Amino acid sequence: MEWASLYRDIVESSPDGIWVIDLGGRTVYANPRLAELAGRTAGETDDLTLDDLPAQSGIDRLRARIAEVVAGGVCGADVEIRWPRADGDDVWTLAGCTLLMDAQGHPSAVRLRFIDFSDRRLMHEALRESEEALRDQIAQNELMQAIVSAANEATTLREVLMRARDLVLVHDDWSRARAFLHEDGRLTPLHLDEADRMADALDPFAEVEVALAERCLESRSLEWDERRLTLAFPVLLDDVVHAVIVITSAPPLYRFGLIETMAVRVADQVARVIERERVQGDLARARDDAMAASRQKSEFLATMSHEIRTPLNGVIGLGDLLLRTELTPEQLRLATGVQIASRALLGVINDILDFSKIEAGRLELEHVDFEVRPLLDQVAAMLTETARSKGLDMVVSCHPQVPARLRGDPTRLAQVLTNLVSNAVKFTQRGGVIVRAMAAPDGDQVRLSVEVSDTGIGIAPAEVPSLFEPFTQADASTTRLYGGTGLGLAIAKEIVEAMDGRLRYSPNLGGGSVFAFSVLLDTASGVAGASEDVRARAALQGVRALVVDDTEHNRIIVEEQLSWWGVASDSAQSAAEAMTLLEHSLLDADHRYAVVLLDLAMPQQDGLDLARAIRSRPEWADLRLLMLTSVTGVDRDTWQAAGIDDVLPKPVLATTLRSALLELLAAPEPAADPATAGPVRGRVLVVEDNPVNQMVATGLLAALGYESITADDGEVAVDLALDPAIDAVLMDIQMPRMDGYAATRAIRQQPAGRRKPIIAMTAAAVEGERDRCLEAGMDDFLTKPVDPAALAETLAHWLGDEAPAAATAPPAAAAPAVTGPGGGAEADVDLDLTRLSMLRDLDPDDTVYLDRAIDNFVANCEAALEAMRAAVDARDAAALRAVAHKLAGGALNLGAMRAGEAVRSIEHLATDGDVEQAAARLIPLEDHLDRAREALLAYRRSYQAARPPA
Repeated sequence: MEWASLYRDIVESSPDGIWVIDLGGRTVYANPRLAELAGRTAGETDDLTLDDLPAQSGIDRLRARIAEVVAGGVCGADVEIRWPRADGDDVWTLAGCTLLMDAQGHPSAVRLRFIDFSDRRLMHEALRESEEALRDQIAQNELMQAIVSAANEATTLREVLMRARDLVLVHDDWSRARAFLHEDGRLTPLHLDEADRMADALDPFAEVEVALAERCLESRSLEWDERRLTLAFPVLLDDVVHAVIVITSAPPLYRFGLIETMAVRVADQVARVIERERVQGDLARARDDAMAASRQKSEFLATMSHEIRTPLNGVIGLGDLLLRTELTPEQLRLATGVQIASRALLGVINDILDFSKIEAGRLELEHVDFEVRPLLDQVAAMLTETARSKGLDMVVSCHPQVPARLRGDPTRLAQVLTNLVSNAVKFTQRGGVIVRAMAAPDGDQVRLSVEVSDTGIGIAPAEVPSLFEPFTQADASTTRLYGGTGLGLAIAKEIVEAMDGRLRYSPNLGGGSVFAFSVLLDTASGVAGASEDVRARAALQGVRALVVDDTEHNRIIVEEQLSWWGVASDSAQSAAEAMTLLEHSLLDADHRYAVVLLDLAMPQQDGLDLARAIRSRPEWADLRLLMLTSVTGVDRDTWQAAGIDDVLPKPVLATTLRSALLELLAAPEPAADPATAGPVRGRVLVVEDNPVNQMVATGLLAALGYESITADDGEVAVDLALDPAIDAVLMDIQMPRMDGYAATRAIRQQPAGRRKPIIAMTAAAVEGERDRCLEAGMDDFLTKPVDPAALAETLAHWLGDEAPAAATAPPAAAAPAVTGPGGGAEADVDLDLTRLSMLRDLDPDDTVYLDRAIDNFVANCEAALEAMRAAVDARDAAALRAVAHKLAGGALNLGAMRAGEAVRSIEHLATDGDVEQAAARLIPLEDHLDRAREALLAYRRSYQAARPPA
């Protein structure tokens, strides 16, 4: 067989297409398989050239490969060639090339081999499309997860639409996104900002989006544009279109079914946000309606309580006056019943008023310095007689670690204490009540804890969970037996929590109840310690005392009280033990007792027996004996015959015990000799627009040893403050022309020199007032009506001097019997006689300051009332507030408490801009002012009549 024939047979029968072309690309030879691949007959391949293959078939790559081979290179990798067949069924092949030489060794032709790989190509395409679909699916899932997350975090439709837009644009497939809100029957495009709105207006494609969104709204289904590059889909909830979202892709775009599924899921997530927003809106409206109803109820209760209290106070006052007249026994019984019922009703109204304020969120706390122990004593003093009449022991203890003064709201604190202690007394029939106060540092503040325990009826465990709920008492029978509104504990709980504290209940192990609370208070900003306590420590330091009582907690509490004043003490639980300790003290001169505090009722030997035994020994002749007893009606001759120096009824308040010890053990203070009076302590500028307040302030200063000058407003004060002789400034806050804040700032801007302390005087002792004063440049803060002791301590602190002796409130002169024009005892129901006695005692021999202050107040009342009426008619809240502030200050300074509080309530309403409510209170205010004027004039007549003739 010839090799040429064999080679030809092999080529002719080859499964690969063989195509030999000359260097010009024309056919030299083509085997049958090539014709089959090209979809041609054998004869049709004779005229076939490379130029017959279209560009998209990959012929350019093949030409480049042929050129490389002809140039002497080596044929590289096969080239993909798509043969376009006449029947339209193209065939994918792999083409390789080989250079053929002529007899002289020159390139003469190129042999091309084509291998059919259509099946493999289809497999690769399918795999690639599958991978792309998977990548798209992953990308769409990530987009959906991001949109779901955004929908969960969003609270409104607008918010989720804006976030969804950003998330769509981050996706590679989408180049543009726009949301339309369906509101009031039309579609409104949602823009990010004004720049976005302007860009949309200039973009012609925006019209295409609007038109497609309108089609979508009408069809309520997905809509594609003609190019199938922009899709609009609706957001439906309850079959209502709330929004339309339009997204656009750059070409090409595939997998439309996947995209439509994604669009439906996105719309579903956005619809959930709409539903959640609707529910939240319904809840918010329901909450607002409930809060509004609660506020209206509370405001109604507050208004009605005020309106009811006004005539009720008149009933109580008239009842007091009636009880002071001559009455038959039956009239006295009936009048007393009216008075008891009136005061009970007033207590109920006050509870409702406080609770309504709390519910309305109008509970305001003062932030002022106060003395802790006097506050406890005041609460105990109000309930002492009730406890004593029931035969109860009531003990009040204040641990020595409790600071003398703290800063907070003493009025509200006293309200909580009064409620707890009065409940303990009310629900206890035998045994006693113990009030114990302790304190501990808490950062820069102090945690004051108070525990009130009793041996009363206790509380059933089933009633404890609802104990602090309003209008709740232990059970129905308690309500009938003991009375009350059931609001007291609820109010106390709210007040304590407002002071960052907690009110708790626990059963008393011995029977009864224990209520305990703790509140967070600031340290006092002024000079610590009451002046009487300071004097007591100085006089009693180093004194030794013996406490004799058979009850342990009574001994502990008395010893705590004594330690506060520096008194060292021992205790004995019986007369026999006391005698033993007294015998031992004789052996040690440093251990001698100066005073024995003895209980009356003790087993075996009572206090009288012990006193007689002590007085029978001459070596104890100088020993002072002070008896403490809860037994009423001890005969004076009996205890004096036993050698007892004084008797104090239990519960013994700290102030009472202190006074008794000072009287028994301290040397009397020498009377001041006018001829040797000390020099003037300083010169004080009083800035005050109220003449009454001016007189009171200057009178106080004179009594304290200070000279003073006055300024009627801030502008005058700025000029007077330049005087180098001025040592300190007392600055009112609310004044015409220039208020206290502005005046202080102006003074502080004056040329640098000696900094003069500026001390604010304001009736607005509310949270933040002190901070505003300090920010304006003031140095300290006093509340009106100004207390002489506080004024003395404050001036002494800032002027570097010891508090003057006048800071210790002198024993009040006996309150004169205040009589009205008819001669009956009246008017004192409207006056704070303690305040007036203090003002009168500024100079007992000369009441010129008080006389002038009363005259000024009486003369100015009518003019002030007319000015307030004019301000109401003009709806001028600012003018009304200014006049009311001035009148309230004068009334409160003179002890006209009811009139002062009535004017102050109008001032508060004017501050809130509520002129209508203020107008309603002008009518009862006239009565308050009339009564105040009559009372003050009656008080003046009383002390003038009691003045000895010159």
